Amino acid sequence: LEKVLSKFKNDKNIQFLIVGNDSFKWRSLGYKNIYTFNFTESVKNKKLFYCASDCKILTSINENFPNVILESMSCGTPVIAFESGGIKEIIKKDNGILVRKENIEEMEDQIRNLKKNYSLLKKLSNNAIKTIRTKFSSEVEIKKYLEIYNKILKKI
Repeated sequence: LEKVLSKFKNDKNIQFLIVGNDSFKWRSLGYKNIYTFNFTESVKNKKLFYCASDCKILTSINENFPNVILESMSCGTPVIAFESGGIKEIIKKDNGILVRKENIEEMEDQIRNLKKNYSLLKKLSNNAIKTIRTKFSSEVEIKKYLEIYNKILKKI
């Protein structure tokens, strides 16, 4: 994250909201476009943070199936993330942006491109919501679990 942030340290047109435990430590970088907020368990506050953002940046290089992506997309906030683990099971080219793992320059380019391209942002946003509704909603997940349980019960 620090490497990505450094690419934008003098860019007044792009701001970063960092939410989480010890997020205030990011202020020590001295960048005027970083705003930090403490960790919150409040669903209402999380929704406000996602909706206040054009996109979610996920710079983790080892992830399984992060809920933060699902939460962001359910608010219509597309995600730009490194291609890692289960992330590519959620993010597709029509609902978010995948960047080659640890490729900081590509991450920077994608952030700048999304900032300039409002129609792409809207398309990704709309498709992010559709993805959640059709593939990851509670109803869909419950149905998948019931199918698994029924298969197991048939084998017993």
